[in-house]
Amino acid sequence: MKNTDLAEKIKELRNQAGLSQELLAEKCQLSLRTVQRIENGESAPRGDSLNRLAGVLNVPVTELFDQPEHEDKSYTA
Repeated sequence: MKNTDLAEKIKELRNQAGLSQELLAEKCQLSLRTVQRIENGESAPRGDSLNRLAGVLNVPVTELFDQPEHEDKSYTA
């Protein structure tokens, strides 16, 4: 998974939870700049940070890496 995919997923979940970046950072006990870097795809959370984000966003860590299945339209019927 690319950092951008993870970044988009975290941002999407944060928005669904109605949290600002500042509030997410506070609840995760991470710096605002760290949350900004994660959401911009500049860095990927690991270990404890990943667990904290998943916990605050109320999802299992594995959900952060789940990618939506795209319908394959490359075949002809």
